[in-house]
Parts: sequence; C-alpha cells; structure tokens
Amino acid sequence: MKDTFIKQYSVTVENLDKKIILLSDIHYCNDKEKKYLALLLEQLRELSYDYLCISGDLLDKGKVEDEVWLLDWITSLGKLSKVMIGIGNHEQSSDAIRHEYAFDYEFYKKINKIKNVHVLDNDSYVDGNIRFIGVTLPLGYYYDYKESPSYFVKFMNNCFPNVYSNKFNILLCHTPIPFLNKKVIEEIPFLNSISLVLCGHMHGGLVPLPFWKLANGRGLIGPFHTVFPKGAYGVFQRNHLIVIVSSGVTKISQVHKLSFLNLLFRKEITSIYLQAKK
Repeated sequence: MKDTFIKQYSVTVENLDKKIILLSDIHYCNDKEKKYLALLLEQLRELSYDYLCISGDLLDKGKVEDEVWLLDWITSLGKLSKVMIGIGNHEQSSDAIRHEYAFDYEFYKKINKIKNVHVLDNDSYVDGNIRFIGVTLPLGYYYDYKESPSYFVKFMNNCFPNVYSNKFNILLCHTPIPFLNKKVIEEIPFLNSISLVLCGHMHGGLVPLPFWKLANGRGLIGPFHTVFPKGAYGVFQRNHLIVIVSSGVTKISQVHKLSFLNLLFRKEITSIYLQAKK
C-alpha cells in the first residue's frame, strides 16, 4: 500500500509492554473509501499489536451509506485485536457545510455489539493494567464555540468529575488543541490521572509528508481554516501528559471538491509502543 506509511512512537511506562495502533480521521462516507480501507485492513493484518484505537471521525457525516460493508470492515478489525472507538465532530454533523446534529446512535449500538469492539462515548474500558477512556465533545464545542478553552474545561469537569487511578489511563480525544494549553490541563482534575492522550482532527495540518521534519509539528492549515496551527501531528508533552496526534487516514474528505489534493499526502498508521521500564 504505497500511499500509507507507519509512524512509530515509543512511550516508557511502568510494568507494561504493549503495542497500540492509532487510526484517525477515516471519514468513511461512500464507495470511494472502500478500496483504500480494504487495503488498509490488509496492511493491519501484517502488523503485530495488542489494541487498535480510532480517535474520532470514523464517518464523514452522521449517516453512512453502506452500513453492512462498514460493519463487516470493523468486524474484521475486531478479529485482529481489541478495538477502541472514540467520537469526533464528523460523526455528529450532517455534512461538511451544514452542521446540524446528526449522530446515529443506532448505528453505533450495532458497532458496540461487535466482538472485541468498544465504542467509548464518554465511557471507558479496562483491560488488565490499561484503561481506555473516550471523550465525546459536543458538536457545539467545535462549530459554535470554535474549540473554546473555557468550554472544554467546563465540559470535562462536568462529564468526568472523578479521578481514575490504579491503571495506565489512555484518553481518546479527537482534538489535541486543548492540550496545547497548560492552564487548561491544570484546571481539569480528571486529567491528573491520564498519562497518554491519543488524538487526530488536525489532518496533519495539510503538510505534505516530505516537509514534515521542516514543519516540526506545525501545520499549514488547521480546523476552521486556521493558519500555521501548532500540534498538527507528532508527539508533544504538556505538564505530565504525553499527547500523540495522528495525521489521519484521510486528509481531505472524498466528498469535498478539493479531494483530488489527497494525492499530495499519505495516509498514516500510527504505531505506539508502550515499553516497560528496565
């Protein structure tokens, strides 16, 4: 699969030796995506890992055209490892222009019934010494409040009032933007119990792969047409949190008139090795 690359990270932790595959921004919508998702599945079958995490935007819009095909594809993922699915903004939105709320709970209930697959809609899943937690930020956070730091703090403190302990806690949060702000992190007690945050949303800042090292994590164009956004891809640390941002499977939605520009980018599989301290 020539247009997909594997970006690898290593995180040193206590008493853990696990591998995680992170996918983000798949943006499945119609038949155009089926070919590359089938190829992506074949590449995943060649890898060895313990968990697969999807950090939001599995769908391009609230409704999916071919539920049966996508459910079969996710079922195949569940046969390879345990799968954790977080929710982004596009699952909740009607389309890329009109942002009416359109989250299909019934479809995600079907996903949640698949063996080894767990939808983390403001929920958590514990497996041994690891706890995966998925935060679903409301559609208004993205489109009405433009990712307001104060909105994020209020929502997180209301939704997650308790601190989780006694596990290595991994948070799936579609957007990395709040974690760029140290003050935001300090105002949310729940985050004191989180060690690793897995994100997407930024589409790699639409930086072509050959220029990644030069850009050093800063994008060209970010969400809501922001220019030169920070934290567009890669790994960064704020306070005690390690944040890994995938550049995503799809950079520009197939239904967008500029989708032909995807030829400039490569789809990313993010590989994360949780390496035990020696």
